[in-house]
Amino acid sequence: MATRYFIRKGDKTTVGGTVLSGAATMGGFGADIAHEGDPVSCPACHSTGVIMAVGSRLPLTGTNSRRIALSGDVCSCRCYPPPELIESQTFMQTTVDDSPASRFSLAGGTTSAPAGSATASAAYSATSSSASTSLANAAPFSLDRAAAESAPNANTLAASGISEEDEAECFNQYEADMAQCKALRSAMGGSRWMDMCSQKAFTRYQQCRGY
Repeated sequence: MATRYFIRKGDKTTVGGTVLSGAATMGGFGADIAHEGDPVSCPACHSTGVIMAVGSRLPLTGTNSRRIALSGDVCSCRCYPPPELIESQTFMQTTVDDSPASRFSLAGGTTSAPAGSATASAAYSATSSSASTSLANAAPFSLDRAAAESAPNANTLAASGISEEDEAECFNQYEADMAQCKALRSAMGGSRWMDMCSQKAFTRYQQCRGY
């Protein structure tokens, strides 16, 4: 069982970065709720990355059907391993496990829901994507921690770097890969496939940059 918390504009990353935007129409106790694709500053590699959704989750979606950012999601920037997002609140959370039901919790109130669905309340509403599939019986998705622990730190990688032209070419390819992931999401199985496709795109991006 894993409890993950909603990420909001202004929340930090594990290297001191900051989530720069959220959905103005989806407030979360004084701050906007962040979604996948929202920008994140990263002082470690001196770049602006974007939120990439990773790991088990209910298919909670918000603005433009983008998935809601949760603690443990990552900032896709120049760092390797990518920095994780850190929650600043514990009122809004989602619990995902391997049982037949998962839970969505808001301000201390917990509601059971069928796996792969979300509930709504007067204070906050979340809709499930029809293209998403249940993760109830799926193996958890996780980053390669062994590789992360053995990798050089972000500051060293940022210092080594590559030329601006090569960096731009790699990033353009990454954006094209992510666009393809999103285009094929419905046909290939929804959220779980999107997680794996996104991770593959990021791995290819890092390899292009020599990491």
